[in-house]
Amino acid sequence: SIVYMGSGTPAVHNAIIDGAAFPMNAIGPVSGGGTLYQYKTKLALGSHTYSYTFSDGQGGTVNLPDNGVPLYGPQVYPFNVGNASAGVVPNVALAGKPITFTATFTSPKNIAPTRTEIDIDGVPYTMQRIGGTSYKTGVTYSVSISTLFVGVHYHRYIFDDGSGPATYESTSSPQVTPLLLSSSSVNPTSGTSSTVYTFQTTYTDVNGEAPAQSLLYVDNKSYPMHLVSGAYNTGAVFQVKMTLPTGKHSFFFVFQDSLTSWADPFNPKVYAGPNVGANAQPVQPGTTIDNGEDPETLANMN
Repeated sequence: SIVYMGSGTPAVHNAIIDGAAFPMNAIGPVSGGGTLYQYKTKLALGSHTYSYTFSDGQGGTVNLPDNGVPLYGPQVYPFNVGNASAGVVPNVALAGKPITFTATFTSPKNIAPTRTEIDIDGVPYTMQRIGGTSYKTGVTYSVSISTLFVGVHYHRYIFDDGSGPATYESTSSPQVTPLLLSSSSVNPTSGTSSTVYTFQTTYTDVNGEAPAQSLLYVDNKSYPMHLVSGAYNTGAVFQVKMTLPTGKHSFFFVFQDSLTSWADPFNPKVYAGPNVGANAQPVQPGTTIDNGEDPETLANMN
């Protein structure tokens, strides 16, 4: 599918699939202007490429992509691998802690896979069957890795049922970090200007290192936090208590050790709340908004 923005009917309106041109059909106008063109077909097994060529017949020709290099896809296989992007738990993990990768293999012909591989940063790992009995309805494969280095990781799934390998790229990028903030909250999430609000987060550092910086930001103003319980290597709870003026507030946390820093949530997000006023409404715990977004607008949407 593509939207043609020219006037009238183009003299050439082709989809180029694997180097062959196919005329596209005009479907109709779209909101915002232009005409939607589509071409429908069945493709042979394997990987394919495509591009588009349109011409008004008066010397004006447009190719997409304009660099002449066709787009990659679709990939056509006699089976499917699902969860290629969602099957990563957790998506952020402490160094040395396991990350589990999961994918579901489905074969309409009920053929078992001969290859169940995940490549992480170019290193192959064999995934093991953990659930499901019918390949028609889906069999789940998984592998857990706890040796990934600190940083962001790329991965893809490669499966084969004997007809040839299929590669499924993932849009998820699991991250391994030496420190982590979790279970962040404010309690209560609404009240009056005399209410004492408790802001809390749990700091974990794989090296058991105390934070060099432990800050809460409320409405972009920083407040130092204090350790109340726990150990740094297993989870240390930090808190700060305060009253707040009437209005809609937001908050986030920034901690730092000798090597790196961590925020919760990540910029540009902040947590919404608390709402302060005589008739202030509570905020759903964990609600995030963009930093600088008016919490009043969020409240009016709820």
